[in-house]
Amino acid sequence: MRFLVDRYLDPAHLKKQGIFHPKVVEDLVSQHMMGGRYNHWWKLWLLIVLQMWLEHWVDIIVGTNIYEASACS
Repeated sequence: MRFLVDRYLDPAHLKKQGIFHPKVVEDLVSQHMMGGRYNHWWKLWLLIVLQMWLEHWVDIIVGTNIYEASACS
């Protein structure tokens, strides 16, 4: 799951996108990766799937890949 988190829940990208608070998402990821009493897999999976959907459909509608564009900035 780490490679999906790195790709789709990158704090810099989330900040630029302006949909989610990057610090909140980063805290969820940190707590989940520590294990123990925090298991946020369902929340993280929903965020990742939404980001995948946005990448696919925004790319088709707008004609640019938001992930590649943010990596170039």
